[in-house]
Amino acid sequence: MDILKIVNDKVTEMLDEGIVEKTIAETVENTITKEIKDAFSSYSFKRDIENKLKIEVDGVLESVSFESYRTVMLNQMTSIVEGMQGEKFAEMARLEFEALFGKTDPLKLSELFEMVRENYKDEEGGSYEEYFTLEINDDRREDKFLNGWIHIYFDEDDDKSKYSCANKISLMINSDGHGVIKRLKVSGVDYDEKRFSFGQLSNWEKALVNAYFTKTPLIIDVTDDDYVDKSKFDEC
Repeated sequence: MDILKIVNDKVTEMLDEGIVEKTIAETVENTITKEIKDAFSSYSFKRDIENKLKIEVDGVLESVSFESYRTVMLNQMTSIVEGMQGEKFAEMARLEFEALFGKTDPLKLSELFEMVRENYKDEEGGSYEEYFTLEINDDRREDKFLNGWIHIYFDEDDDKSKYSCANKISLMINSDGHGVIKRLKVSGVDYDEKRFSFGQLSNWEKALVNAYFTKTPLIIDVTDDDYVDKSKFDEC
């Protein structure tokens, strides 16, 4: 038996019928496909794609006007309330929504603390020994005074530790010396955890929630709680 002749004849047959060429093409195709799949499934490639998408998506979101989106939400909410409760309730809801998400002027910290004090005051007179808790931690560095963080803790009760206070404001200080709220807890509700409360909000609560969602800066005109009136009574 001439083995070499059998092999040569078969190779010639396969070449004539294009089988060898087809097999080579399929092998090359499978190899390229596998390499592409391996490359695209690698962690580094996925990370690069994720980072690229994040940059692109963030750019789109930044171009969206919050004012326009707020108007859409306001109109939709008003329409829903009006359909369920009537025009009168819809107008009341619209005013509340405007107070939370409408455009407002920057608020001074001293003004905020005065609103807090007015809300905490004992309307029946109370004792001249009652105060609310307020602690201001100014964590800005001396060599970069206009940058850094200021953390504010306060509570209606006296002598509360900052960790047990019902309210916390974390302000990132920008180049103008104003603070933008980056983390916010109001009356126990953590807004940076995507939680929200449509309950009975006081004026200072509405002002803080508004500043948080609209990114309205707070004017830092006081950084020492010793210079804030924390009394829950008015001098006679």
